This record gives sequence, structure tokens and C-alpha cells, in this order.
Amino acid sequence: MRSGRYPLAVEGPVMRAVDRLVPGVSTVTRYIRYHSLYAAIAAHAERNGWDVTGCRRAVRRSEVLLAALQHHTETDPAWLAHGVDRVRRFCTGELELARAADEEQLSQSYSPRRWGFWDQYGGPATVLGTVDVRDGVLRPGRHPCPPAVKELFAPLLSLAARDVVSFADLETAGQAALGVPCPAEREWLTDVLTATRGGGTHAQGDWEASDRTRCATLRILGRAIDLHGHEGNGYQETLRSAVAFGGEATTDPVLAAIPETAG
Repeated sequence: MRSGRYPLAVEGPVMRAVDRLVPGVSTVTRYIRYHSLYAAIAAHAERNGWDVTGCRRAVRRSEVLLAALQHHTETDPAWLAHGVDRVRRFCTGELELARAADEEQLSQSYSPRRWGFWDQYGGPATVLGTVDVRDGVLRPGRHPCPPAVKELFAPLLSLAARDVVSFADLETAGQAALGVPCPAEREWLTDVLTATRGGGTHAQGDWEASDRTRCATLRILGRAIDLHGHEGNGYQETLRSAVAFGGEATTDPVLAAIPETAG
């Protein structure tokens, strides 16, 4: 962000607006596979009774494994795993997992932060309810990782217990790599992000205030695209056309039925 996307240092105000309008959405939401990873780790942590140290170790090693998969296998180049540049030097004849994820010499590891990239996902994950943090320990949230998604990460989490991983063994976890489709993951996180169940039904009792706000914002955006998307403008201008100018906020039956449309 600081390198140029927000040259006038307005990142703070922009992200505060995002937090208010779409709680749980952040600059890394597009890397949805990480949300699934942390939810799977939380489920694994609960089942095995891991403490803070065990959770942190699993997070760091799993992140290294995702980056190593990106480096070693032919994955979609559009999805660049976090830390892949720093993980490369630990991938010679095999993956030196313990060294790459070392917590004692952080500056020499794949990430100088003790919790790796979880620091960027932790806040949104707890708001979305995919992970809960209790006294620093990761546990399943309100919308826990479904069985099929746990299975997706089972080989990778098994490898996380090793200090060294051969590339042949690393390939057994390839289904967890970024960009590899998982229908169960898509269905689960679509429901979570849109605060709906089973293809678009929103039941009030299933969701918290932050979920309802996010759902309303996405509904407004969707309706704006339906009304003005054909005009060829970007999302921001399309949304502005629907709710900031003219009378559609009150005359359109869909927008008028969403209380948040009026601000």
C-alpha cells in the first residue's frame, strides 16, 4: 500500500470505510485459500488440543508449505503465495521446512513476523466467524471449516509436522495450492461472505450485525451492477450512479427494500 497505491496516505480512511461497509473484507480477501487454511488449522488445533505455541508453529509451517507448492509445482501464476520469494532459498534438493519456518531467527525465516501472514488475516477471519481466537489460541469460529475443506488441507497439515519435506511428498498436498478449485470451499465461503445459506437465502437469525451490514452492501453493489453495469464504468462509478445520483435509492424496489441504501 505504501509503495504507491495510496500516494496521498489515505489508506487509513479508505480501510475504515471498508470496515464499516463490508466488515471482514480486506485487501487480501481475494486470497481466499488462506481463510480456508486458517479455519482448517483452527479445527486441527481444537482436535489436538494445541496451545499458542502449537497453533503458531502450524500457521508458520503451513504458510511455508503453500509458498513451496507455488514455487515447486505448476500453479496458476495469477495467484502468488505469500512469502514465496523468501521460501525459494529453502527449496534446494528438498524443502527445509523447519529452517524456513524457524521462530527463533525470524529475520532469516520466510517471515519476520512471529505469526507470519496470519497477522493480515486474523482480524477479518474473526469478524467473518471462520476462526475464533481464545487467549491467543486458534479455534473454530461461528462458521467452522466444513469436512470437505478440512480434507483439502489434511495432507498439507500432516506434512507440517516434519522438519524436512521431499518434493515428492510436497506434491501430495498439491490440492491445497492457490488457484486449485475446491467446490466445497467456494460454497462455504460464498455463504459466509454474503451472509446467506444455500444459494442466496438470508436468514436473520443466522448472522450477526456485521454480517448483515456486509450482506446489505453486497446486495446494493449487485443491484447497482444490474442497473448500470452495461454502461461500462468501474464498480465505484456504477455504485455511485445507483445510490448517489437520481432517485433510484427510493424508487427502485430492490434498493428501497434495503435499509442500508439510505446510509
